[in-house]
Amino acid sequence: MAESFPPSSIQTSLFTHILYAFVEIDPSSYELTISQSDQILMTNFTSTLHSKSPPPPKLFLSIGGGGSNASAFATMSSNPTTRTKSIASTIKSARDHNFDGLDLDWEFPQTPGKMSNLATLLQEWRGEPPVGIHRHQSHNAPALHRRLLRLQLHPLAGGSFLRRRRGSQRCCSIKRATSVPDTGSGRGSGSGRQPSIVSG
Repeated sequence: MAESFPPSSIQTSLFTHILYAFVEIDPSSYELTISQSDQILMTNFTSTLHSKSPPPPKLFLSIGGGGSNASAFATMSSNPTTRTKSIASTIKSARDHNFDGLDLDWEFPQTPGKMSNLATLLQEWRGEPPVGIHRHQSHNAPALHRRLLRLQLHPLAGGSFLRRRRGSQRCCSIKRATSVPDTGSGRGSGSGRQPSIVSG
């Protein structure tokens, strides 16, 4: 996809947010699994899009997706130690590759207990100070510690998913899944062809 439609081809004036999707959490370490090719693509993605005419869109690193390991999310979110480890990994990866925020796409918490663990995960994720800065120091570096978090909640019993947004945000995702854009609705059709931009 990156070869056929590089980040430089994106008309950024149409979007407030653009997502790089997806990276996954390792089911053993609960840290993000990022391949060498993804590291190269992400660096190109953020450097190219941040250089677009101002104001550039906010760039999010999207974690999970429809093909991700849902049980890894469930196990990670159920334990304070693994939550802390995973949160630190996501923040470090986002900062290392110059993303503005993080997007969580867990498909999906299927029980009240898992939903409760998700709420705890988000609360801790939101409150975690930036990597390398102690909690009591974070107020001294406001531009460094403010993070944007985005959550996609997919259907628990059928029905459409809810994506939490503010104001008139317009998003698109750079997908690495096997889907193509639907010119009518702007969402992937799952035809098995190479991925492209999916608007939402």
